[in-house]
Amino acid sequence: MSMTRCSVCGASTTATWLRGFWSGKSMVSRDVVNSRISLIEQALIVLESVREDGLDNYLSSFETRLMAERALHIAIEACIDMASHVVSVLALGRPASYVDVFKILRDRGLIDTDLAEQMMRMVRFRHRLVHMYSTIDNTLVFRFISEDLKDIRRFVRAMVQIVSST
Repeated sequence: MSMTRCSVCGASTTATWLRGFWSGKSMVSRDVVNSRISLIEQALIVLESVREDGLDNYLSSFETRLMAERALHIAIEACIDMASHVVSVLALGRPASYVDVFKILRDRGLIDTDLAEQMMRMVRFRHRLVHMYSTIDNTLVFRFISEDLKDIRRFVRAMVQIVSST
């Protein structure tokens, strides 16, 4: 039996688990989950590179800021997509907003309160990136990159657990 690790969340899996997970026993779409995790992996690579280059480089480079903001947008959007997919296919409720998707997962006991709060905060941050881009505080964005990527990884781990149990 071969052992594999998710490059985003570090969760260890076995080939047997993967075959069972993707065998159709779950209504959760393999393509949806795989494609979103792949996008998150790519976005996190970019964001970690930006973080390693430091705040001064981030603030002085318009191109770096654009790249980082887009990578953040993609990572957060992919988390929203996975959460929305799970809520929909498992018929957990009808969210009225992206924030509601994470409230539903929390209320159903699928993610803990702290993670739900962090993800709801990310949804609001995503809104600022997308709609209030001209007034975004670049130092705040860099702080988010420096401190909050771990929550994206936590969410991916939670999603892996959720879909493996369905």
